[in-house]
Amino acid sequence: MKKLLPFLSLLICACGSREKPPVIVPNNALNSTIERLRSEVPFNEQVGFCTAYNGCDDGDSTIRNGQLCFSGEDRYCAYVKNTIGSDGRIWRSVRRVDNTWELSDTASRDQLLGVLLYLVKTHDVDTAKKVLHYIQSHHNQVCPISDGRCDVSNLSFMGPMWGTMRIVWNHLGLTPTWEMLASNAGDESTILASAMSVPVNYQLHLQANQILIYMHCGVYTNILKTAAVKIAARDPDNLFYAWLAGTDVTQLFIDKAPKKFDQKLKWSFQNPMTEYSETTDNVGSWLMLGDLIQKGVM
Repeated sequence: MKKLLPFLSLLICACGSREKPPVIVPNNALNSTIERLRSEVPFNEQVGFCTAYNGCDDGDSTIRNGQLCFSGEDRYCAYVKNTIGSDGRIWRSVRRVDNTWELSDTASRDQLLGVLLYLVKTHDVDTAKKVLHYIQSHHNQVCPISDGRCDVSNLSFMGPMWGTMRIVWNHLGLTPTWEMLASNAGDESTILASAMSVPVNYQLHLQANQILIYMHCGVYTNILKTAAVKIAARDPDNLFYAWLAGTDVTQLFIDKAPKKFDQKLKWSFQNPMTEYSETTDNVGSWLMLGDLIQKGVM
């Protein structure tokens, strides 16, 4: 038995190695900070999340509602579902669905990412099928605009989205399309390349959110781990990126969570943290991070 002890110790260590950032045991200070943020996050009964520009700027409501839904804020989930038109088209917010005055720039791949975050959280298979049907029926686009922002196959900063959709479709128990299968592991390499090259702004933040989807679906490969570390290194004060790379940021989150509450414009963590200010940043992203610290990627 004594001879087995070293082997058992190694086995226990190996089994305990984590594939995802750890679920931190909640403490009272963490709980109270999250509750404080939750009570003050910008919320509109009609559209869910919006920022205070002309009363309620809902141009990015679908991705923001998707992020908060993913982190465990259930009241935002229905707003994502309801931004999908009857034909499967994605819109930027609930109140913009089928608006005739906004026929072209109705969505983007950012908003598709919000829908994917919603799908992996809720397992809404019917909505997934409806969205895919629209994309396939409209030249692989989520909206009819020609500059690439709605093109699922676009090779720009987010890379082709088919690979991420393949991960989601497998997670939902659906059959991936040939476009999803053709992406194979190439999208992970694209995420890594983008993590090292795109500007430190919303573009880098989108890479981080794609990694969240892979993690949730149990596909957190060495390539994606490296990408998470690279992202964190490029904006060292960004607590979301640090958490994504595996750092315990609980105490820093408690200490740094904003104390002033206004419906402000910026989604923290998507811009360089050197630009962060409590007078311009809203608390939605902080609530999302608090949920992730508390619950992990569920």
